[in-house]
Amino acid sequence: MFGVYTTIKVLKETARTLAKFVGKLTSERERKISYDDLINHLIDIATDEEVSSKKRQKELSYATRKLLEMMEHPVVGAGPQDFREYDYSDIEE
Repeated sequence: MFGVYTTIKVLKETARTLAKFVGKLTSERERKISYDDLINHLIDIATDEEVSSKKRQKELSYATRKLLEMMEHPVVGAGPQDFREYDYSDIEE
């Protein structure tokens, strides 16, 4: 890949950790992986997690709205007595 490159500074321990991840990703993909490939892979993971988090929040928001809607408009004929446990002793076999 040809492009404009830049230099970034990281601590030696961070560089060692990145090197381990480059090795692991190289092994998994069975081809040589550059630091740029690794960084883009990590960005993809972070982006996917962000999208998943937003999707979960949206689903939760929808569920919360539906629950509040159900509470505001209760079912006709249903009351607090319907929430107690029923023992079924009055049912004949």
